[in-house]
Amino acid sequence: MVRWKKLSLTIIAFLASIFLIMVIAAYHYNIIDGDYDKLTITKMDKTVAIITNKAAIEEIIDRINDSPRRFLRKTGFTYDYLPYGFLIFENEEEKVEHAFYLFKGNIVIGYWDIDTKFEFAKDLE
Repeated sequence: MVRWKKLSLTIIAFLASIFLIMVIAAYHYNIIDGDYDKLTITKMDKTVAIITNKAAIEEIIDRINDSPRRFLRKTGFTYDYLPYGFLIFENEEEKVEHAFYLFKGNIVIGYWDIDTKFEFAKDLE
């Protein structure tokens, strides 16, 4: 009987540690991963900046990947307002769009709300 208890506790501890590792990995993986040549920033359907400097693009990608993030469930509207603009990353093979919100400076990518504190609306006027 004691042997089964010990085995059960070992299995539970092992599964809990695997789950914890998966959660930690999910919150720290690179959300945007790629080598992009161009970043277009739009604001209310108007292009406000086109960045072709690879170092500046990599800095923005690093900030997105390193910023705190929150998991969103897709159960309806997350925000009660529409995206303020888009970040459009491009290279020869792909074009990737991500929305950002003026009021929070957050970027929404897939199931993640990333708290970058970007102030594109203020910085680019």
